[in-house]
Amino acid sequence: MSGQALVGTAILVLVVAIFIGIVFWAYSGGRKKHFDQAAQAPFALSDNAEGTDSDNSIKQDIDQRGRQP
Repeated sequence: MSGQALVGTAILVLVVAIFIGIVFWAYSGGRKKHFDQAAQAPFALSDNAEGTDSDNSIKQDIDQRGRQP
């Protein structure tokens, strides 16, 4: 096995190990609180019929320019 192939194999093994570590970290029991908060975040926003300020500014830009920015 050449040196280049050995380095490539080592990098592949390292990347796979990091990926598996991230998956285990993400699905560990300690992350449940953060997942629950993230899952409820969209429902914490107000149901403003006019939209958000950023939506309104985009709409104004479209009206003024006649096209999307």
